[in-house]
Amino acid sequence: VETVEHVLSALAGSGAWNADVRTQGDEIPILDGSASGFLVAAESLAGSDVRPVRLTRICRVEDDRGAWIEAAPAGDIRYRFELSYPAGSGVPDQNFEWKGDANTYRREIAPARTYCLEKEALAMRSAGLFPHLTPKDMLVIAPDGSAIDNQLRFPDEPVRHKMLDLIGDLALLGGPLIAAVTAHRSSHALTHELCRRIAADTLRT
Repeated sequence: VETVEHVLSALAGSGAWNADVRTQGDEIPILDGSASGFLVAAESLAGSDVRPVRLTRICRVEDDRGAWIEAAPAGDIRYRFELSYPAGSGVPDQNFEWKGDANTYRREIAPARTYCLEKEALAMRSAGLFPHLTPKDMLVIAPDGSAIDNQLRFPDEPVRHKMLDLIGDLALLGGPLIAAVTAHRSSHALTHELCRRIAADTLRT
């Protein structure tokens, strides 16, 4: 099943770790591109008892484009996402931090929607992808930083959504990762690789 990160993010952000998720088809519905639509079910399961994932050493993954993600041992959850695009993209450098609080997740992270740059949207449209979607359905960022035919929910909505995705991807570990995690321009693929390395090299307590 693909595109699981939003529902996993809602569960992890709410503290729900013993959920049985069932779906028809090969992907999770996108809804409005955020995790808000999954919160009612996730919050009803909050408080699940699960052993956290703790690190024994620093784990870092990087690629040849300068993107990286690093997790270091810590006594609590400290996640940070650093978003940085080339000049002219329309998205200024943005940073966002989360310390594992469910209320903060609900108010400040869950509503942030998935997005793309205008040039990316045009390229996908030229390739025949997503012909049924318009900028009213999916957040498209213009070169001047505005949302085309839409409104930003937060001035820094892009980096908040990256945090949403990060939380969902790290949930693949099966329990809350108690660590100081810094993601710099990190992708799903890099976070998945970090999870694989942590799963092979950590102790559960």
